[in-house]
Amino acid sequence: MFGMRCGLKIDDFAGGHIRGAVNAPSEEWCNEPHISDLIDKHLDGKDMVVVHCMFSQQRGPRCAMRLAKQLNTRSGPAKPIVYVLSGGFNGFVRQYRHDHDLVEGFEDTYWKQ
Repeated sequence: MFGMRCGLKIDDFAGGHIRGAVNAPSEEWCNEPHISDLIDKHLDGKDMVVVHCMFSQQRGPRCAMRLAKQLNTRSGPAKPIVYVLSGGFNGFVRQYRHDHDLVEGFEDTYWKQ
C-alpha cells in the first residue's frame, strides 16, 4: 500500500501525516505529466494506493479519479487499485494520532486550534 496526500500546498504536512505518504498539492493534479511522474516515481510495484485530503470530500476523490484515469491509460504489469481514505486525514489522525507506526510528525497543539 502507498499513501498519497492531495494537499492544498507544499507544506500541507503541518501537524502530522500518514507515515510514508507523499504530499502532492492538488493544483498539480491538473497536469497529466505530473501525474505520470508520480506514478513512475512512487507506484511501481504497488498493489494499492490510498489518496486523501483533509476530509476526503472533494480534493482527495478528485485526485484519486485523475490518478485512476491515468493508470488506466497505461499498459503493462498490474496497476495499483486506487482508494480514497474514508473520513480523510482528519478522521485518520483523530483515531491513530498516538500510533507512531501510522502517523509521523503529529503535533498536538496544531490539532487543538
